[in-house]
Amino acid sequence: MACPRSCIENENWTPKFKKVVTYSQTRCNQLETPRINELSHRLAVVIGNTDVVIPVTSTRYSINALKLPTLSPWHAWYDDGEVGGWTQEYAGLTFVIVRGAGHEVPLHKPKLALTLVQTFLAGTSMPNLDLLSTS
Repeated sequence: MACPRSCIENENWTPKFKKVVTYSQTRCNQLETPRINELSHRLAVVIGNTDVVIPVTSTRYSINALKLPTLSPWHAWYDDGEVGGWTQEYAGLTFVIVRGAGHEVPLHKPKLALTLVQTFLAGTSMPNLDLLSTS
C-alpha cells in the first residue's frame, strides 16, 4: 500500500529510521519493510573488493547493524583452486566479496560471478578448498 500523497507533500514529515531494513514513519506507517529473518527467500549481498562506489567496510557495518545470527564465519571462498573472494553467512543472508571486482561484479569478474550465481541458486555455501579437494 502506498503512502498517501499528503504524507509525502508535508514539508515537516521526515522518516524515522530505526534499523537498516525496517523503519517506521511518524505520519504514515502503511509502508513497512519486512525484517530479513521474516522473509521466505534468501538474500545475497555481493560486492567487489575494489568497489569505490559502495566500499566493503560500509557494507560490513550495515550488515552488522542488522544483528543477524552468524551461520558461517568469515572465510575465503575458492574457484579453480584460487581465492575467489570472501564470504560470511547469516540467517537469511549471504555476504559475498568477489576478489578483484569493482562495482559491477559480472563485468569485472564474469567467471567468479557465474560461480557465485550457480552456488546461490543451488542453495549451497560458496566453495572452499575442502570441497575442491574432494571433487
